[in-house]
Amino acid sequence: MDRPKRKMLLETDVQQNADNSQDEELEINNESEITLEPKTKKVRVQKDKLEPSEDEDILMNEKSISNIDLSEIEATKNALLNQLKRIPPVDLQQQTDSLSQILKNSISLGHGNSVLLLGPNNSGKTLVVDHVLASFPPNSFSVIRLNGLMHTDDKLALTSITRQLNLQAEILVDLPGSFSDKLAYVLGSLDNGDSATIPIVFVLDGLDLFATHPKQLLLYNLLDMSQNAQTPVIVVGISSRLDTLASLEKRVRSRFSHRIIHFYLSKTIESFTEIAKHALAIQESNTTINSNYKFQFNSSLKEFFKSKSVCNTIDELFSLSKDVTTLLQLCINTIHNLNPENPFPNPNIFTFSATLYQQDQQIMTLNELSLLETCLVIAIKNVLRSQHESFNFEMVYEEYREFVRRVITLGRGVGQINFTKKVALNAFEQLQAIGILKPTTGVGSQCPKEYRMVKSLVTRSQIVNAFAHSSQHLPLNVVNWYIMFNL
Repeated sequence: MDRPKRKMLLETDVQQNADNSQDEELEINNESEITLEPKTKKVRVQKDKLEPSEDEDILMNEKSISNIDLSEIEATKNALLNQLKRIPPVDLQQQTDSLSQILKNSISLGHGNSVLLLGPNNSGKTLVVDHVLASFPPNSFSVIRLNGLMHTDDKLALTSITRQLNLQAEILVDLPGSFSDKLAYVLGSLDNGDSATIPIVFVLDGLDLFATHPKQLLLYNLLDMSQNAQTPVIVVGISSRLDTLASLEKRVRSRFSHRIIHFYLSKTIESFTEIAKHALAIQESNTTINSNYKFQFNSSLKEFFKSKSVCNTIDELFSLSKDVTTLLQLCINTIHNLNPENPFPNPNIFTFSATLYQQDQQIMTLNELSLLETCLVIAIKNVLRSQHESFNFEMVYEEYREFVRRVITLGRGVGQINFTKKVALNAFEQLQAIGILKPTTGVGSQCPKEYRMVKSLVTRSQIVNAFAHSSQHLPLNVVNWYIMFNL
């Protein structure tokens, strides 16, 4: 080959190699640019491409904080759970001011008084009492709490009063006299004989239950002391029954001041939602949590409560019951599911928790029945089809035996579903024990247990819904029996 041609070929190869190296260098530069691109920009590009849902968009804020320690998450959980004990009253300012004014005048002047907080359950009565009592200086009064569900008679109540006053309960055994004398002695032990005597605030939760005690001695003596005793006694009653005053005896009612503070459930969904916001927000005064994480956590709540799933869940709960306890329980479940991978409240957890609380307890109970108990429930459903409001074991067992005989006639195995009458009777009694059946009163209540009439506490629709979930675990014969009578 000629020298000039060879030189041209060499120059061509060099030029192609140079072009290839430039292309490779360009690709490397492009790759390095993509690799070195800031994380925030990558998230923005992915968001534009994938168009995540509203709930997923909330979780993207987690990438703005890295290296969240497990101890930091646990500290946040503890702080939020402790805050639940001190949630400020929401939309209860008028009730708070009224109770605060009554207690302020009584404590400062050393006068006895009484007041009744009346309203439905979960309307904030106890919350307002705790909030108002905590607003006073410490050691300015003594608080004695009694509950009608726990202190079912006056003796238990007096023993609890003695212990809460840091006195020895044994002194009650040797004290002579009536209940009134013993109560006066216990309260008189705090009397200094001058205006410096510390007032005593009695918080009676379930005042209507104390009204069922014989002669209402506890209420009579406490209200009488609130008017006449040297030791200032302030009685704060809490009740959810509107007829509480009517249940008091005339002598007890005459000693009550007739000061009543009414409570109501949340009137607007905004105030109902505000309760959840207070439960999930980290207080600014909390210094145990990293300030940057605290700021990001509280900022994420704005998007959390804008989530459609969260808004729909709160709106449904508000429309059905306005139950603050259930709302706070949903917040607790959301708090418990915080972890380093999901350091912010997750709307999906909040919504899933709501579905658990909305499940029918009777349906859940039906799903956990044994095979024989399920057969008896299907037999009960067939009896209910005959417009029988009440029935007995013999009627249900006859339906069950008819099913077993039909299976035997068809030549199919019945060993798994054939039980003796004694075993079936025990299963029938177990249905009564777990609340599926309820004995009726009146005629026949004293006859043998096989013939005692009962009523079903579950409806046919509940049985149908429960069977839809548990039918896949039942024998085919039982499923066919159910389907035959459900057509």
